[in-house]
Amino acid sequence: MTDLTISVRALLLATLATVGVQGSPIDVASGANGITPCATVKCTSNTTCKVIDGKAQCVPILGVKCGNTVCEAGLTCCNPSCGMCVKPGMMCTQQVCEPTIAPQPVQCGKTLCPTGFVCCNSSCGVCTPPGGACTAQYCTDPV
Repeated sequence: MTDLTISVRALLLATLATVGVQGSPIDVASGANGITPCATVKCTSNTTCKVIDGKAQCVPILGVKCGNTVCEAGLTCCNPSCGMCVKPGMMCTQQVCEPTIAPQPVQCGKTLCPTGFVCCNSSCGVCTPPGGACTAQYCTDPV
């Protein structure tokens, strides 16, 4: 019976070590010898170690705002004008991206085309989706 109990404990510890357990880390170093408390802590995925009140704490990694986007956990914003995120230390383009402008309605004769449509025949005031069929007629009295 004792051998079975030891085996179950060993199996449980091995499983917990392999899978990773989320919780408060144990402060082993306590800042001794210039070592930060986080130096001895391994946090689970999507968390990082932060020293809070002198103790190591595993906290969630939150997304970082990067221009018009939010970087995923573990990525950093390298070019806010383009909304580009990279892994820390990776190279990043230095280009400047123009801000995106929402499409505006288009005037087509006396008609105002809905957003996303184009004027295909201004004499008749006909709007279509981009690449849509359009008549080649000429209207003298636009609608």
